[in-house]
Amino acid sequence: MTGALQGESRGWLQENGAFRSDGTEGPFSFASLQSIALVEGVPLTYTCAPPGSGPRIALDRDEDGVGNFAEVLLGADPESSDSDGDGTADGAEDRDGDRIPDARDNCLFMPNVGQQDRGALGTGNGGDRVGDACQCGDLTGDGKVTSADANLLASHLASPVFFPLSQSQRARCRVTLGSLACDSAQLAALQAALAGAPAARLEPVCDSAVP
Repeated sequence: MTGALQGESRGWLQENGAFRSDGTEGPFSFASLQSIALVEGVPLTYTCAPPGSGPRIALDRDEDGVGNFAEVLLGADPESSDSDGDGTADGAEDRDGDRIPDARDNCLFMPNVGQQDRGALGTGNGGDRVGDACQCGDLTGDGKVTSADANLLASHLASPVFFPLSQSQRARCRVTLGSLACDSAQLAALQAALAGAPAARLEPVCDSAVP
């Protein structure tokens, strides 16, 4: 499936009832993709692919193990398996130095040696392909994004002196584009995602998730 997200052309592959993206986010539900299409004004296009070719067509055109949009974030070329020409495939590079190749690393820009992945939005258990070290919105450090994180940010905004944020918390507070700080816009986006508002989701834009 192809469409757009935040003005960028994107691809998704249906797997086990959800849609894996060509970027660094966790899986999308069909309902969330429908809502995003309405907001973006770009239709979703389904493509039938021969058996076994879906990942290449939807997610990784050069088959180097790193998704097309993830390569854009890395400054690599989605059409070349060795963007910098150093003889090492992009998927075998280790940009964050944690000895986990980019193709298998659930945090591309933040060392996450143990690859801990305890989930994402809500209290449900299970990983979401985004490592705990780069889980945007997780201020409590438990690997998930829950009302406790929203409450912590709200307390900080109401009284930053009594509820200061640590450097690591500040590095994970951004969940939407539009502002660079841990501000009310981030709180509103976090609360909307937790409430299940249409098209509301956590974006991988915090300092721990971007170069």
